Amino acid sequence: MNRSGHLQVLAALNASGVDYLLIGALALGHYAPDAASFYVTADCDLLVRPTAANLRKALRVLLRCGYIRKYGLDSAAREKRLRPNTDHP
Repeated sequence: MNRSGHLQVLAALNASGVDYLLIGALALGHYAPDAASFYVTADCDLLVRPTAANLRKALRVLLRCGYIRKYGLDSAAREKRLRPNTDHP
């Protein structure tokens, strides 16, 4: 995907109210434009706030933008993975 495609995904995430942070080489080009000529990337690295509602919103946006779900979870596994971890203080 090119920069234009990445910007469309970011715009869709913003429009849907997804809480995320742009990271990686694409972030360098966005936050430090002078660095953009040194770093080239074909991917878009995102850190998405790990709440169940936010992850669902992000997944819906990515599916609408043409991404595919490569790995599925059955409902029991999904509930287990989206449950907050209470093992840590």
